[in-house]
Amino acid sequence: EPQGLERAELLIRSRLYGGEPLLYLENESVVKELRDAIGTDYYTKLVREFFLDDTDTVGVVLRPDPEKGEKDRSREEALLQKTLDAMTPDKRAAEEEKLARFREWQETPDSPEAKSTLPGLTLADVKRLPEKTETQIKTCGGRDVLFHSCFTNGVDRIALYFNMADQPLDDLPALSFLTQLLGELPTGNYSGEMLHREYKRMFGDFSTDVLPVPELGVQDSTPLYFAAVFTALSGKLPEALSLAAEILLRTRFDDKERIRNILTQSRENQYRSICYSGSRPAAIRALASESAEHAVRDAVSGVGYCLWLKEFGDEFDARADEFISFASSVAGRLFTLARMKVSETSDEYLDACFGRLSEFPAGEKCACEKMKIPRRSAEKEAFIIPGGVSYAAQCATFGTLGVTDCGDMDVLSNILTLDHLWNEIRVRGGAYGCHCSLSGLTGLQFTSYRDPDPARSLGIYADTSDYIRRFIESGESIENYIISASAEPLLGPRERGRIADLRILGGIDYDYVCRRRGELLDAKKESLAAYGELFDIATERASRCVIGSRDAIEKLGDGWKVSEL
Repeated sequence: EPQGLERAELLIRSRLYGGEPLLYLENESVVKELRDAIGTDYYTKLVREFFLDDTDTVGVVLRPDPEKGEKDRSREEALLQKTLDAMTPDKRAAEEEKLARFREWQETPDSPEAKSTLPGLTLADVKRLPEKTETQIKTCGGRDVLFHSCFTNGVDRIALYFNMADQPLDDLPALSFLTQLLGELPTGNYSGEMLHREYKRMFGDFSTDVLPVPELGVQDSTPLYFAAVFTALSGKLPEALSLAAEILLRTRFDDKERIRNILTQSRENQYRSICYSGSRPAAIRALASESAEHAVRDAVSGVGYCLWLKEFGDEFDARADEFISFASSVAGRLFTLARMKVSETSDEYLDACFGRLSEFPAGEKCACEKMKIPRRSAEKEAFIIPGGVSYAAQCATFGTLGVTDCGDMDVLSNILTLDHLWNEIRVRGGAYGCHCSLSGLTGLQFTSYRDPDPARSLGIYADTSDYIRRFIESGESIENYIISASAEPLLGPRERGRIADLRILGGIDYDYVCRRRGELLDAKKESLAAYGELFDIATERASRCVIGSRDAIEKLGDGWKVSEL
């Protein structure tokens, strides 16, 4: 969640019960007390009280029922029919009249008088210039370090980016699965138990990821990195960097059963994630046909990755040795100084910790700066999942649409999300959520979230140009849409460092961010009319992906490539 919201919740947690508002924000005294207790019997007593002497335990076993959905539907239909049969004609007429009044209220816009009672900001309250993270290029041992200066409260962020643009697209799912193994398997110098202990002692967190970097106006190639990112206390950065090198360079992949277990968990987690929240994977899959960045994202974290995990799991015994050989050879190829870019986010630049980079081999530079993936024609794909909700995405890149990026697109995205899509897909259609995004980095994305009728939502997307014309002709002001589109969430230091890295790696400078914000704040209602034609083009040229129930997908009609997920 945004930092501001998290802090507000911490304030309320204490204040609601008469406590000091800052009780859960100021924790240095608590940490000191816990540190001072080291060497005493404090922790021994805690373990005895909560674990050894506690006899009040309960075990709960949950067993899935594959027929539960159908049983629930049958029970609901029977209840509905019983309720209808018990109604007198007068009672039924009264309920139908009540429903008609509700639908009339639902479809009647709020009056200007009602809207005027809501408190709000004005454009004069909005900052003209966006927040800037100060970045300096430092040099350590002949290597550039991106240093982002911001208050971290002693918990610093280090990021190592290894250029892997020369890797084949087919290898990316295996590299993505590799990120699930690093830190979970023993290394050359640590057993699994010892590694977990050192991991907890050194890192606030540690993660690895296959990272495509978005670039403005580029569809057929993408910068691609293997990112290793960790946070640690300032005083422990050198040791933490050494532990990161140990994990990257010396992880042992010889425990097949442990790899099989992690694969099973990863496969289940990925599948569940798409079933529970499939709007983003659907959008990524739709854009993968025409955007190199999204083709990579699909292969490492989307539908394509899910399909790879399933295939690998089904054929694990036959393919395990090949994967282990591949994983064991990755360190020597990728995790080298020649491929590495370094980033530090902290209060002050700590040169000393980067002496530990000498633990990485010199290696050779990556053969190319970007991964190139040819564009394909627009596609219509559908993937069947269990359950009664679906996710419908319609997406296109700016190259397909023939437009250039402008800040007022954020205002239009806001209008379409909060008005057009919200009323049609969320309120009338019954979906849990909906979204429109239009920018040079994301292209055009329409998505629905937990949608009972994706075919209907695709029709709503097609009506967008007509809606824009109707909105322009209305007397409604766009000031509130501008204000909400220009909001800047309070970011923590890790997030600020991450965004600064992505902008630098993707060639996006502060001048561009300022220009786009200026275009956003200066947006005029009349200028938005020019985008109407864009959505007509999108209806013809965009790619579509639906993830949902079999019944919903059958309603989509012909021309769809349908698969089981």
